[in-house]
Amino acid sequence: MAGIDRVVKHYRVNHETGDRTLNTSFNAFLFLNAIAYIINLCLIFTVGPFGNVSNTTQLLTSRYLTIVTIDEVFFQVAWAFIISWQAFWVLWQIINPSERNCEGVVRAAYFYPFTTALYAGYTISCRYGMLILACGFAFGVCGTLVGLSMSLNRYRAKIWKGYLLWQGPLTLHAAWMMIETMLITNVVFVRLDEDWTIKLIIASISLLVLFITAIAWLSSYPVDFMIPFVLMAAIGGIYLELKNQSNYYVLIRQQEFLSTWLDGVKYTVLAIFILILLAFIIKVVVVLLYSRPKAEEERRKRRESRVSVSITIDTGAADNNNNKNNRNKRNKSRDDDRPKRWTRSPPSEEGYDGGRYDSPPSTPRTTKKKKKAQPSSSNNNSSPTKKKNRSNRSNTDPLTLASDSPRTPRKKSSKKATALASRSPRTPKNRSKKRATRDKSSSTSTSSSY
Repeated sequence: MAGIDRVVKHYRVNHETGDRTLNTSFNAFLFLNAIAYIINLCLIFTVGPFGNVSNTTQLLTSRYLTIVTIDEVFFQVAWAFIISWQAFWVLWQIINPSERNCEGVVRAAYFYPFTTALYAGYTISCRYGMLILACGFAFGVCGTLVGLSMSLNRYRAKIWKGYLLWQGPLTLHAAWMMIETMLITNVVFVRLDEDWTIKLIIASISLLVLFITAIAWLSSYPVDFMIPFVLMAAIGGIYLELKNQSNYYVLIRQQEFLSTWLDGVKYTVLAIFILILLAFIIKVVVVLLYSRPKAEEERRKRRESRVSVSITIDTGAADNNNNKNNRNKRNKSRDDDRPKRWTRSPPSEEGYDGGRYDSPPSTPRTTKKKKKAQPSSSNNNSSPTKKKNRSNRSNTDPLTLASDSPRTPRKKSSKKATALASRSPRTPKNRSKKRATRDKSSSTSTSSSY
């Protein structure tokens, strides 16, 4: 269906830009709640508490009188508040675009339409006198509304204005349906014409359930004061009816109740009313002086922790960069300290010895350790020979030196001694000649290799 969201989201996020915008689209819950309210309104004014065809209020207050019956005025006041308050609730979520997809709508979900369907079964069953079936539907309505109230009670973001808007009208409806469920249960046993002891036991169990429900609701936080207040008011109405002389004598004459038992029930109801009232006052004081300030302090700490967490994330990014740099430096220093392993380089186009692959490889040069020469008389005699050999080497042609084949490993022989002996003494003149000859030979060898 165009224009209606199947998945309710209060905000929409643009994944390309990251912008978050308020969702003002209509969703299925809005239309279901509006249709359910219109059906509920028709039931109330035809076969419900203000019905022209049949009236559930008269059925529960005057046609079948029980020990826990309350005055008709309580019904009129309760349903007047329920109708007007729920009308505002339905219109507000449709007219106000910012509230169409809020958490109050989401948590109400399908509870309200399902409640309307069960309430239709309850009122129509009462219209045709099927009170046992009506009692079953009443328990269904009560349970559904209790679930709705508990779901909205977990909507923690609301303040007192949000409570009056979203939770108040539905919690009032739930509280009053608890009262009507209790009354229709007792009416069933009156209709069945059970003995007065059975009626007394059922009435006592009903009062005990109301008392436990009120105390249990007051013991929770966040607390919903609506249900305990309504239950307390209804129990006060029961006490007023038992105090009324006309109802008192009707119960004795028609239903054969003993006066002593009726007096005991009357004072028991008064005691229950006083206990709920005291618990209500104590809970209000505890919430104002302890629970509410504590909740505000925890909320403030959560906001501060969110800010500190964001700051920690920002500083953590810089620390990560520093840690990365430190890690790189550490790895580099570790590599420098580690002993280097030399590997053999792969062969190139040239052979290992610098020649072509098709040319015969040259003999590798081998070096041997030189032994220390021991001083002897022969070394002194060999100096003229060394000088002669050095002078012969300096007079050699550089082209011949460049074209020579690679040198073979030297062997220790007597020739070495004679060559060393033939060298001329080192003089500055001979040293410069030798350097010039070496430079010429290196340049000539380079040009010939190219």
